[in-house]
Amino acid sequence: MSEESPIPSEQSSTDQEWPGVKQSELLDESERLWHDLNVVSVSVIRHSQWLRNPNWGARFGSLSPEGVEMARESAKEWASRLPETAEVSLYESPSFVPAEQKTATGETKPITPMRASMTASLYEREVFGNMEPGKKDEFGMAQAARRTRDPRLSDFMGSKRGGDTEDFTGMRIISEVYGGVNENFWRDFYTLVGADSRVEEAIKQSGGTDYLGLAENMTEFITDSVTDLQEKSITVDRMCKEVALAVCHGETIRAFTHFLSEYLRSQGDLEAANLIHERGETEPEYTSGFDAHFDPRADKLIVIFKELGEVEVSLYDYKNYLKVLRRYKESQQS
Repeated sequence: MSEESPIPSEQSSTDQEWPGVKQSELLDESERLWHDLNVVSVSVIRHSQWLRNPNWGARFGSLSPEGVEMARESAKEWASRLPETAEVSLYESPSFVPAEQKTATGETKPITPMRASMTASLYEREVFGNMEPGKKDEFGMAQAARRTRDPRLSDFMGSKRGGDTEDFTGMRIISEVYGGVNENFWRDFYTLVGADSRVEEAIKQSGGTDYLGLAENMTEFITDSVTDLQEKSITVDRMCKEVALAVCHGETIRAFTHFLSEYLRSQGDLEAANLIHERGETEPEYTSGFDAHFDPRADKLIVIFKELGEVEVSLYDYKNYLKVLRRYKESQQS
């Protein structure tokens, strides 16, 4: 791990020196991109702090009271950056985790933790002033009309089927090999090689994916979102700023950031790679993430990490880089 970036104590909060960039310059550039109607913007954030069951010592899945307040404050700050002409599309992870809970009558029922949905709902209320009710989805769960669940935003256990609570294979094998989703598991998971082969196969069978797969999913989501937003921007009757907000998970953001840093390093852009390297080695704080702005005039994606700086990348080239890594990993496993 590299040393922490120095924060000069005598400077104002809007003129602090971060690696390679003044915070005031970063804020100016960010504001410019948010108000440029030719640029489409995708914000990706981690869900807010979630609850732990005091009896199980395990995460319950819904937001804690502190998490609700944290999400409200974050949503207020995010909405304040939007130009008046903003048209916002909301996306969220399905948040499914295979689990069961015994009821007061002794019956068991599946738990579908809604940490991402609850976080997204607070952003919806802040942006639109209310939450628009919707119909039940294919899993019998209520889904807000304004928000779309996208499995590509899910965590390592729900990236494909996103909602199959009947297949416990992945979690069972993780427990057998690692003793649970613990530090030993994450140490192996957060590598290109990945977790134990038995675990990786079981996760795949359960509809999940590996570390590289999370980066692939996020990159595909951003690519499709950019295309969708561009299509919307040329079909509306008035000029507007097309924006997408995606609420997902810490390991998904970490994977995208880690491999983006490695891609920049492979291209010889060491300054940009080092800028986000540290952020790609740890999970982001709750309600934090990055903004991805696509400028079709330059055919480039500008990714801004708050308090760090920005990096520029070709989505096409980055996707090809991930494909090369996937082929390499599969060749090592064959």
